[in-house]
This record gives sequence, C-alpha cells and structure tokens, in this order.
Amino acid sequence: MRPVLRTTNLALVESARFALESEEIPAVTSNAFAAGLPFNLVTVAVLSDADFERAVAIVGELQPDIVVAPDVRPRPRRRLQLFGAARCGRWAYLSREEAALPRRLARRRKPADPHRALREHVVALLEGGDAHVRFEEAVADWPTDLRAVKPAGQPFTPWHVLEHIRISQWDIVEFTNSPKHVSPEWPRGYWPSDNSPPDAREWDNSVAQVIRDRGAMKRLVTAPGTDLFARLPHGTGQTALREALVLADHNAYHVGQLLLLRRLLGAWTDDR
Repeated sequence: MRPVLRTTNLALVESARFALESEEIPAVTSNAFAAGLPFNLVTVAVLSDADFERAVAIVGELQPDIVVAPDVRPRPRRRLQLFGAARCGRWAYLSREEAALPRRLARRRKPADPHRALREHVVALLEGGDAHVRFEEAVADWPTDLRAVKPAGQPFTPWHVLEHIRISQWDIVEFTNSPKHVSPEWPRGYWPSDNSPPDAREWDNSVAQVIRDRGAMKRLVTAPGTDLFARLPHGTGQTALREALVLADHNAYHVGQLLLLRRLLGAWTDDR
C-alpha cells in the first residue's frame, strides 16, 4: 500500500477517491476521512504498487495549476502533498478555490448508469435461452420441404409464423426508434399473404432480419442515453422498456409455436 495524497481538504480527498475509482484503481483512505473532521490530515493510498505512478498522475490532474513552493510550508487547511512528485519534501499551494474541484471532476468522470443491471436483464430476455429454446435453435436447419406444410389441426404453416415474428418485431423496433414510422394495417399487415416462401432465400432473409432487428432493440436498450422509463413522444404512453418487453414476450410465444409445428412435422428431437 502506497500513499498518493495527504491533505486536510476533505473535498479534495473525495474528488481523488472518485477519480481513482473511475479508473478502477483500488484505493483506501485513513480513518480521519471517515470521521469527517475538517482539520484532520487525511491520507489516500493505493493498494498496489503497480498502480502508484498512474494514481499520482490522476490525482495531480485534479489540480493542474498547482504552484510548487519547495521552501515554504503552507497553512494547514490548504496543505497538499503529492507523493509522486514530492518525495524530496516539496509542498504545494492550491492556486484555485477548492470548491471548483467537484465541478471539474464532474466534467471528467463518466456518470454511472443506475439502470445497467436492468438493461442487462432485458437483453438476456430478448436473447432467450433461459426458460425456452432460442429463436436461432428453433429455426436452425429447418427442412426446405416442410416450411410451407400445415400440420393437421394447426392454422399456420412455419412460414406464416416466421414472417409474423419478423414483421411484428420490425414494427416494434421502428415504432420505438422513429416517430415517422407507419405501422401495417392490423391484423392483415402482420401476416404473410402466402403459405410458403417464394424460395429458400426468402426464408433465410426472414431469419436474418429477425436476428438483425432484435440486435437493434438490444442496442437501443443498452445505450446509456436511452431513458427506459420516458414515454415515447409519438406514442400513447409506451416507453422503450415496455416495447422491449412486449417484443421479448411476443417472440417467446411464437418461438414456442415454431417449436410445436416442428415437433408435429417430425423435424425436432429432444436431443438437439
């Protein structure tokens, strides 16, 4: 453990702690800081010698206009010792008001995302796989001759369900991202008109777009600038979080339909 700062300025200590934390440098402070007494001399130290030089540079950046006075010992409340540059016993005066430190540090630090865990959970939900088969697994290697077959007692072919997933997801993503988006006519516009894809490429293109648009929603959810709880200005109360959850719920339902169709068509085994 090596000290990088010793001062009676508690605001400076707090700024140094935040700066080191933002750079993922483990550091500790002396008990005087916890007591919160303004005249106590507080020490900030890094736990690893490997982080020492970098920590000294970071702490020094908090006051780039420090004026070093090698032979003059400053008043106790404005005393600052930088250990990296002061091992010869030099002491420094702060030439700006300490009150400016938090503002300067705020411009420098990236604020923590309070909803990071929620974003990660929503992304995992969009991906699937925790409670049911993922979309990619359900459609993988689907036999070409079974893509337009309607099993007995079922209202849809596999192509119907796949296209419904694609169109509905595209609509949700576009609606969330753009106030200019116009949704298809309900319900006819959300289903294909034909029972079968025109050719094998159209099936592959549909699968690829489902994966691509799902990725777009994941990027929207994980973007720190996305307010998950703000109402969409062009909506009727919807939020980005609500749309992501609806998308995940809708996809999960119809992936289950695909899996059922595949079982009924004899194209699925439990050892897949």
